[in-house]
Amino acid sequence: MRHVSLALRLMLLLSVPFAALAAAAVSLPSVSLHADAPDGAKGQAFMGGADMVSWGQVTLLVGPAKDSDPKTVDDAAAPHGADGSSAIKKEALADGRVLTYTGKPDAKSPYAVMARRTIGGKDFLAATNVQTPEQQAEAVAVVRSLRP
Repeated sequence: MRHVSLALRLMLLLSVPFAALAAAAVSLPSVSLHADAPDGAKGQAFMGGADMVSWGQVTLLVGPAKDSDPKTVDDAAAPHGADGSSAIKKEALADGRVLTYTGKPDAKSPYAVMARRTIGGKDFLAATNVQTPEQQAEAVAVVRSLRP
């Protein structure tokens, strides 16, 4: 497992696409999606019709979006500038958005990922809070790989 982690770090440094590394295809049965995740990742059902993808110390939740959930990247980012979050990065995708930011430095898991994607005509949210920027980048890569 150590070599995979090193490979993921190198990918981040060299901007190598996530798919070029050893990855596992993970099935998310509750939301009827699949994702590419670091080798050894597991997908399993979670409460509320959601699923979680877990690898290492990371757990990414993926579930159906509600009408009340932020639809645009700007709406999703709005509360985080005022709460002390920093390094807010907004990324528009063809089918949604990914928001990453760093929370308060004293937080146990300050690196956050919040995404909304429309896949197969359905809206999904994906979110996690992690301990390192490398884990944050891994989670973003998994979000980008979500597919039916």
